Amino acid sequence: MSEPIINRAALRQGDRICRRRKSRLANMIMRATAGERWDIPPDAWNHTAIICDDHGHPAIGDALMGVNCQLTTPFEWDRDCEVNGTRIIVLRPAEATIADGIDAANWWLLNVHGHEYDKIALRHLLLKRLAGDRFKRLGDPNAFYCSEGVDAAWAQGPLVPYILPGPDRSSPGKTWRAWKSGALVEVADALTEYGRKFGGMRAFLKAAR
Repeated sequence: MSEPIINRAALRQGDRICRRRKSRLANMIMRATAGERWDIPPDAWNHTAIICDDHGHPAIGDALMGVNCQLTTPFEWDRDCEVNGTRIIVLRPAEATIADGIDAANWWLLNVHGHEYDKIALRHLLLKRLAGDRFKRLGDPNAFYCSEGVDAAWAQGPLVPYILPGPDRSSPGKTWRAWKSGALVEVADALTEYGRKFGGMRAFLKAAR
């Protein structure tokens, strides 16, 4: 890899880092979480994680299929962009303080890190997509899918109404809707000058289908 894509110096604990891959699984996830839409929003993503501190270095709190919830290095995300053409966006709650982010990241480390990935959540998201609020069950209560752990970490603080607007905060696509509403804002300098070509989501919609 030629040079870093994620600007480590711009990251704060608690930031949400999201990515969009070009794969059938990514498309399935985006369709399952598209809210009332049946198409894939052109600026959507298929995975959400949280920035944490790992002995003084930024790390990414990841809930990934096939492994327990873990800390991933920014280098691994950089490499994913280079190898797979993945797009990245970093979001931050508009009202959040540094202390709020630290509290959220620490909660994730204490309560999500090391837990199993929620293998059945995607199936339930697809059912909820079809049945709407008539389908109440969502995933394994003893495991976490990606945005679930991040949402739970932020739900411990005072900013839940800002992070997850609307009456049904467990509904699919909540992170995307929070961004579109302005409750989450993009961290403009989260990517290096070189990495900016991997920012944004729209350019890869056609290629991802």
